[in-house]
Amino acid sequence: MASKLNKSPVSKFFFTVDTVDDRKAVYNECIMSISRGGTSAKNFTTTNLIAGACFQPTLQKCASMKEVWPIDHPRAQVITTVIGEMMALDYQPFSVVQDEGFKRLMKLVAPKWVISDKASHQL
Repeated sequence: MASKLNKSPVSKFFFTVDTVDDRKAVYNECIMSISRGGTSAKNFTTTNLIAGACFQPTLQKCASMKEVWPIDHPRAQVITTVIGEMMALDYQPFSVVQDEGFKRLMKLVAPKWVISDKASHQL
């Protein structure tokens, strides 16, 4: 059954369904998760989405959304470690982190994580 989010003309341009929690939508401009107003598909509404979109993020908030994690950021360290484990378990070459497909995947799942020369040496 198609959700109301997919039917709303406004939401087609501004929102996508949250891939982790379908009870939420993601406002595309700032990647902010907003409740869809219910606990099941038949109760979802776009009213919360429209009201939630009527905010203007601060300049600092906008700038921080584009910043990448430094190599010593705890989340960056975990991701780097897990990538190293993946390469060891799957017999992948170190160069896998330079492949275009890997870069696209990481940009989607962890946009603030970037491979650095130091990180590639840690792997």
